[in-house]
Amino acid sequence: MDQDMLRSVLRDISADAVPTPLADRALRGASRRRRTRAAAGVAVAAVLLAVLPFLLPAGNRTPQHPGPPAAGTPSAPATPAPSATPDVSRSATAEVSPPGSSIPVSPPATSSSTPPPG
Repeated sequence: MDQDMLRSVLRDISADAVPTPLADRALRGASRRRRTRAAAGVAVAAVLLAVLPFLLPAGNRTPQHPGPPAAGTPSAPATPAPSATPDVSRSATAEVSPPGSSIPVSPPATSSSTPPPG
């Protein structure tokens, strides 16, 4: 088959071809997908806004700027915090158990024959 014959066949095929409106159909499909995605996004946002208050802990629902206390309601006096110092009134030879333990621990025995360090 030479080139002249090939050109002739291709020309005949192109004359029989009917153009199809693919661009219009593609644009309609893209527009439909865009609307669907936007509607889905709005629906998800609405559900989150409706459910979010129930998912937050109850402690976070306090107002950020509470109003002044009502007149005539005294505020509770502040109590001092308990001190973290150990009770020194105990004897040094008393049995002491470590915190969280139920087994008493005795201090090491000291002999009177060894002089104190220092």
